[in-house]
Amino acid sequence: MAFIFIHGWGMDSGIWDDISKYLPKNQTYLIDLGFINSDNVANLPNGKHIFITHSLGTLWALKHHSQNMAGLVAINGFANFTNFAPERTLRAMQTQLQRNPQKQMQDFWEMINLKNDLDPRLNIDKLHEGLEWLINWDASAELNALNAPIMSLMGDKDQLLPLPKMEKEWRKADIKINKDGGHILPLSHPKWCVERIREFIIEYELEK
Repeated sequence: MAFIFIHGWGMDSGIWDDISKYLPKNQTYLIDLGFINSDNVANLPNGKHIFITHSLGTLWALKHHSQNMAGLVAINGFANFTNFAPERTLRAMQTQLQRNPQKQMQDFWEMINLKNDLDPRLNIDKLHEGLEWLINWDASAELNALNAPIMSLMGDKDQLLPLPKMEKEWRKADIKINKDGGHILPLSHPKWCVERIREFIIEYELEK
């Protein structure tokens, strides 16, 4: 059984560096959606696997691979972003992305308290497409139909995904809350995430 990592909007697979290093490398797959660097959505191994996702990566995984999930650890994730932000906000981001992409991304990174040490090679078309996913995709049906254990890791200080709405979004999941965490738990609290992932694997006997 492999570990499949999928990052969120405006980031790349590098957000998993401090988590994936604690897992067997020959069983780890990092999917890159191409917002910052070139994409890497390679074919995954056959069978069911443990998906570890962040933010938009959770929505993407549910839309594309719910049938391949032996377990889902959603970190600052969601199945439907319209539960958290109106379409007009995302349309405004698309407009700003075309006018001044560096400023739009800097504003976003600052909002989620992400230090801008990412590669500056932005893929504007892919970022625009990702915003369309956030506007149009709803994976609530896939989430509700998922026949696999689910853990949701969330931050009490996540400005993008307020805790009351997150608890409603993940009411059927095993919820773990980091009292000091914001929207980028894989970067701000990697050790805590690793501990929760290990607990998840042991509790549901997913180590195979």
